[in-house]
Amino acid sequence: MRSVCIAACVLCLPAPALFGDIVKFTDGKSVEGLIRSEGTDFVVIEVYAGGTSTLMRIDLSRVDSIIRQPYSPPKAKARKPKPPEGAAPAAPPGKASADEAGAAPKTPRYFVIPLHGEVGKDIAARQVMQAMEAGLLSGGTILVLEIDSPGGLISESQAIIDLLAEHKDRRSIAFVKSAYSAAAVIALTCDEIYLADGASIGAATAVMIERSQAQSKARMVVAPEKVQSVWRAACRHAAEIGGHDPLFAEAMVDPDVQLRTVRKDGTTTIEQVMELAPEDFSEGRVVSAKGKLLTLTAKEAVAFGLAAGIAAQRTDLEKIAPGVAGWRPVSDRGEKLMAGYRTAAKDADKRLEKLIKDLNREFQKAVEDDPSTKTYYVDEHKRFTPASRREWQAHCVNCYNHLLACERLLDRITLVGQDFPFLQGEAEAAQEVKGRIRDLREKIKREASRRGV
Repeated sequence: MRSVCIAACVLCLPAPALFGDIVKFTDGKSVEGLIRSEGTDFVVIEVYAGGTSTLMRIDLSRVDSIIRQPYSPPKAKARKPKPPEGAAPAAPPGKASADEAGAAPKTPRYFVIPLHGEVGKDIAARQVMQAMEAGLLSGGTILVLEIDSPGGLISESQAIIDLLAEHKDRRSIAFVKSAYSAAAVIALTCDEIYLADGASIGAATAVMIERSQAQSKARMVVAPEKVQSVWRAACRHAAEIGGHDPLFAEAMVDPDVQLRTVRKDGTTTIEQVMELAPEDFSEGRVVSAKGKLLTLTAKEAVAFGLAAGIAAQRTDLEKIAPGVAGWRPVSDRGEKLMAGYRTAAKDADKRLEKLIKDLNREFQKAVEDDPSTKTYYVDEHKRFTPASRREWQAHCVNCYNHLLACERLLDRITLVGQDFPFLQGEAEAAQEVKGRIRDLREKIKREASRRGV
């Protein structure tokens, strides 16, 4: 397999004298840095060189060994600029010049983490955590979540909400292109929500995947009330973290929640009502009516007080969000990490599909070599003839080998499910063949005992 290098290529040289994780290749070369993530057949390492960092995705087929040890990235030495001819001498160390003393505050910085695709499939809490660790190292960095997602796994979205809650000392902004279900709740966790032109947000009721016994079909069904109750509480908590009215979260989850706008002290707010009056509809005060989950357009989200504004694109946030004029990105690590995970997730999906096909093929071969289904020649004492004995033993060996191959494939399938949450259901379903493997092996043993072989 070929390794995929994320960002620029890095030359593999003999390990330098720094302390850090070391990946040694089968060709004798090595590379040193900080291991950021690992999969069943790959490792991603961050390499520092020349004051910049680069992510490398390396296939384990190329790796001889991995050495883990403490690591501190080398700091680039700042070169002191040569003063122009005739310039005044620099101020002594420890004494700031008059200009520096009255200098304006530092330019605000921001860090983008794109949440594009399904939560749990294209978006994993583990990668979001790594991106946050990389982007929020410098103080005062504003976290920007760019959300374009139909939702996904509740467990993964809850983990992402918990991560955002841990970093509430940082200002967070959600820029929403589309945010439904779990993605909408993640947006609620941010301090400020801005929507793109034509974007919408909401419809966050909990659903479950229901599979048929044959595992050939799957469909989404509304989760039972026990699950809905826990999810409603999590959604309210997310809104509270972001400083938004929890009623928005309630109406996104529960179709029985009815909301209307009210004007109090010159400010438009929302309130829950048991019954909506005709004038609520005629005067446009209805936010959410009974029987429908709350989903808001960009204009509605702003009008009802959920969103802070509308931006044509993310770069326009600089024009409308307060206190961010002239802000600059810390780095593009967030985009690279999330894009790298999406690529790895697609590869894992294809890999799991192939592993399951191989599993089914190996088990079918084991069934075909089941010695108890074959016809043999016996003597007058009902004992195998020499030729039949050899044939029986050959079928036994072949059957056992195919069963061993099945067990190895099941181990690999389990690892893929552990690394990628959206594949866990399929990986667990594949384990059902374990019972048939055990039954076939026991059947061969009983046949051998009966035959006296």
